[in-house]
Amino acid sequence: MRHFDINQWKSYMAQSLDKSQEQQMEQHLLHCDECLQTYISAVEESQQKLAAVGDSQNLTNRIISRIAEDTAAEKNVKKVVRPGMLAYYSAAACITLCLTFTGGFDYMSKGVNSAVSYIASTSKQVEKVIDIEWSDTFKERTSGTFNKFEKR
Repeated sequence: MRHFDINQWKSYMAQSLDKSQEQQMEQHLLHCDECLQTYISAVEESQQKLAAVGDSQNLTNRIISRIAEDTAAEKNVKKVVRPGMLAYYSAAACITLCLTFTGGFDYMSKGVNSAVSYIASTSKQVEKVIDIEWSDTFKERTSGTFNKFEKR
């Protein structure tokens, strides 16, 4: 019977083996007392390492010191200053005043009015053509349909 050493059992606990080898080791563990003792000693060894790391007071002190270091590092970083909303509103107000006093709004509104009137006149012309053609076509089709019914 082939036995496994403590390093192999540590690899098993770390789940770094492939599934077939893990299953083979589990089956072997069911039947071999010597490997069971080796496995138990590997588990105890890992628990002792975790207990050494898990010293709560030491851990708390390390976390607090790390937070203090991060806070000090943040204070040393220069913040990028971006213009606030007040600056944007001020710029918009200045542009509005310039366009008002120089007549820019009047010029733009005249251009918009002429474009709107052109579009309105074009749409009226199109409506007349469509309206006349549509009504004539409707009249012809309707009278043709009535004539067919009268003939029957």
